[in-house]
Amino acid sequence: MKTFILLAFALFWTTLFSCEKKSDSIKTDTLVVRKDTSIKPTEESITFLKSLNKTDILTKFFSPHKISNDTAIWKQDLESIHMNISDDDYRHTVIDTIFDLGTSYVILFSTYEILLNETPHVCHPCNVDYSIANVIQSGNHYEIKSFKKHLTNKGSMGQGAYVTLVELKSPNKNNLTCLKFEDGWIGGGAMMAAEEYFNIDDFSSLIYLETHNSNEGMCDETDFKCIDKTERKLIPFDKHSSNKPAIIIKYKHTYYDKKLIIIEKADTLIYDGYHFNKDVYYEGV
Repeated sequence: MKTFILLAFALFWTTLFSCEKKSDSIKTDTLVVRKDTSIKPTEESITFLKSLNKTDILTKFFSPHKISNDTAIWKQDLESIHMNISDDDYRHTVIDTIFDLGTSYVILFSTYEILLNETPHVCHPCNVDYSIANVIQSGNHYEIKSFKKHLTNKGSMGQGAYVTLVELKSPNKNNLTCLKFEDGWIGGGAMMAAEEYFNIDDFSSLIYLETHNSNEGMCDETDFKCIDKTERKLIPFDKHSSNKPAIIIKYKHTYYDKKLIIIEKADTLIYDGYHFNKDVYYEGV
């Protein structure tokens, strides 16, 4: 009888131990499945680039599943979670422009939303996601100074912005080099055009400016106070005593009666080391 009780007791603990091991196995398998999802961790260290060849650039910065027709096709990671994703559940990225600054280069990437028929998605809110890298030539390779996988998204109807490299000068030659993005949209009786400037060193947004607004289709015929059009112009300004770059923003409002045009104001903004602070004006200009 004692032998039977001891055997039963041993069988009970063996079964319990087996269940615990099975439970642990299930938990481990679950963790393995989670690691294999489409969201991958960001590459920890990107230091050197072999060449400015498109394949080398796209491979280094995006670790693509494949490269087809100079397009990197890659899975999303934590940095790209808000970027355009195509119908095949991949990101589709191309090299937009390589800006040559002499011994350094600014590389701009465009990521499009691609349909299953391999054409860009065209709709009013369909835009382009931009990534940016700054590299410095070092011997027979390139040192990667900085990289931002998701800089901004711009454009409409499946197209992106018009991007140029500009230099904002200051009196003491402490100039500021930046990327200028120009885009806009039309819809519902309104039209808008805008500019945004990004610092090429730290990729910070220097200033965003709506350069043109027209809501003629939204104004009532009897509402003469309705602003039909607003125009703003950004003008680099280096004839001042500040040792930092400055800009002037000129405003012009046209009301719906099309007779009254008001120059509202002209603001002078000084670069504060991060952006052009709209709350700090240079007095005496």
